[in-house]
Amino acid sequence: MVLKSEIGHGATGEVLRGTLKVEASACVLLDVAVKLALGSERGNSLRQEYKIYQLLMKSGVTAGITAPLGLFDDVGGEACALVMPYEGTPLAARPEFVLTSSYQCSAILYHPYPHF
Repeated sequence: MVLKSEIGHGATGEVLRGTLKVEASACVLLDVAVKLALGSERGNSLRQEYKIYQLLMKSGVTAGITAPLGLFDDVGGEACALVMPYEGTPLAARPEFVLTSSYQCSAILYHPYPHF
């Protein structure tokens, strides 16, 4: 993976844009966004974010979110990275995007028995 530039900064750390080389039957280059978290508290937040993405996808909520390619931890436990396809324009900049029901999202995110 080659990281190219910073595209944002969030609660857990930096968001970088990069290129990921995937070798399967053919070599493919993917444009990716990588969220980096340094330190255990930020790392835990990023791991929780990854679990939420998994729960949303498992519950069939896919509109407006991208499927993470993976969460990777540093061997020493001091850093982790969430790798996702780079989708371009953030949702905040897309006024046409409307979430169907905030109740549905709340029900999914606050299910009493999440299966992580």
